[in-house]
Amino acid sequence: MIENQSGLFLVKNVLVTLRHLLHPYGFEIAPFLMGWYQEVVHSCGPGTKNAVGLHPHSVAFCIMSNPDMFDLSFLSHLSSWFRPGVNSFKQAIAPLQPILAQNINAPNRNDLLDWSVFLRLQSSLNACIREVSRSLSAEQQNAIGKVHYFPDYCLTPLPGLPFIHVQASAHVSGLAYFHRPSESMKKVTYKTTLAGCSMHPAYGGWFGLRGIFLFPDCRCSSLPRPQPRSSVPPGIPPFPEDKIEELLREYNTRWRTNVWRNFGLPSNKRNLYSKAARAYFNTMAPRRAELLEDWFIHGHLPE
Repeated sequence: MIENQSGLFLVKNVLVTLRHLLHPYGFEIAPFLMGWYQEVVHSCGPGTKNAVGLHPHSVAFCIMSNPDMFDLSFLSHLSSWFRPGVNSFKQAIAPLQPILAQNINAPNRNDLLDWSVFLRLQSSLNACIREVSRSLSAEQQNAIGKVHYFPDYCLTPLPGLPFIHVQASAHVSGLAYFHRPSESMKKVTYKTTLAGCSMHPAYGGWFGLRGIFLFPDCRCSSLPRPQPRSSVPPGIPPFPEDKIEELLREYNTRWRTNVWRNFGLPSNKRNLYSKAARAYFNTMAPRRAELLEDWFIHGHLPE
């Protein structure tokens, strides 16, 4: 068990190493304590309880993909999977099947974006542990060696709720502000029908939350707690209730239009996803295999 100053040393080393490994592929990462996380999760109501019961000073890292991840990481993986000679989506995913059998948290076999994220994060985490461990004591190596990667889609066995509330983890890590229905001006009966929405100060809603890396045996009570910021003015509470109401309405009822993603962003910083990324995300999941075949087999990848 590693605590306090030794824990802070480990957090800084892991953070620097992970950022070095993940930033070139469009991922961002920030640490938080499980106690902070539980505070936010419990405030969201009984339906959002999760299965993580840990010491409040245990350290975790929230992982976010920024607007560049699709082109820097996902398209790179797709190019290697749809290599010369591959003539179908089924052929492209065939090499991934053995990995699916070995990892309980592996994604759905037909979701190549989740596969790309899973493989990139898992390989970067493994490389980070190897690199950081070289300069650590045996006790410190043991503490960081017990790391767990929980993807955003990971569910509890029963009743099938998300294992990790990724929006809460992004909020307490300072990566993005989690706007909850309690900030809007409508009555409680209306609020309860709305899901909360996370906004980044620079990207608005043009990002994705990909899960957490959890280090249960690394504890750091002195970790500074950041103030999350939003693209919605003024960036920190209190927010105009009518703006939050409008944001949540767009997010919950017309999310595919992407209007909600641009809230608070200047006109020259909107629509941050590439043409290919917008085409992919706006395609219904059952049609994405056909879309990828069109891109990589028939050569119609948007420029």
